[in-house]
Amino acid sequence: MTAPTEFELTPDEVLDYGWDCSDWLETGDTVAGVTISAEAGVTVASPGHDDTTVSALFSGITIGDRKRVDNLITTANGFTASRSFILVGVPYKWG
Repeated sequence: MTAPTEFELTPDEVLDYGWDCSDWLETGDTVAGVTISAEAGVTVASPGHDDTTVSALFSGITIGDRKRVDNLITTANGFTASRSFILVGVPYKWG
């Protein structure tokens, strides 16, 4: 089992994270819907999708927090997939 993907977020940021679903979508299938939720302490806004990707805006994390974000993706052919990642609250980012 692999560790979940981690993304850094500072308390002042509002960032859009997206996921490409094309690697597991069957030929001709498309993303039809997405539900994105996060542990308390993270704000999720504007969840959305197009035919092959899902995305949302994230904000409100506290420095030192590690919060799980869950994505439930439904396809036009009736398949569902669950994908998760961890948001890590950091004081700043280099670069």
